[in-house]
Amino acid sequence: MDLLPQYFDQFSFGQLEQFQNFESELRFWNRKINLVSRKDMRYFALHHLIHSLSILKFMNFATNSSVIDLGTGGGLPGLPLAIAFPKTQFFLIESKRKKIEVVEQMTKTLNLDNVVPIHSRIEQFSQKVNYIISRWVGQTAEIINLSQKNLLPQILGNDHCGIWLWKGGDLSKELFGIKDTRIYRLSEHFDEDFFFQKKIVHIPTRSAKS
Repeated sequence: MDLLPQYFDQFSFGQLEQFQNFESELRFWNRKINLVSRKDMRYFALHHLIHSLSILKFMNFATNSSVIDLGTGGGLPGLPLAIAFPKTQFFLIESKRKKIEVVEQMTKTLNLDNVVPIHSRIEQFSQKVNYIISRWVGQTAEIINLSQKNLLPQILGNDHCGIWLWKGGDLSKELFGIKDTRIYRLSEHFDEDFFFQKKIVHIPTRSAKS
């Protein structure tokens, strides 16, 4: 957690406390149900919290906008980003009931009134939003096909709307044929080896819906 202020200086004391509480909650529940790799929990702040918040190096969610976190699992990246953007509405979607029940409990404990946990598959979810985010390992083309129906029209003057995906490794084959894709390399903003091949991919609304 000590690395968080090193990379992000915009958070209030209250938000930093919420991030700490989120870590405590996730550790507690992860002993009961496998939300994230238990071995990986040794590096929670770096591999999960900072990784989730890394999108802030490239964009900010517009005030009063809405976001779907597709395949949220243990609430990542949705819960950290909901703490970071309290005036943005987050819908956290997960198809595994046990996981979304835990996310619902953590949402209540953290007093996040801008989060709605949803037990569903994206195919059955009709809510329309400004942004779709995901750390899910699904192929980019598949995510676009499944979720493009959930995107609202572009906010005038905001080119950040659309789909944002946390990815790693060589993406040349996966992104081939997907137009207007923007790739942001996390290694340009974070020093740790973990981020060496980590990337965030943005597909603007106009491209995702075309």
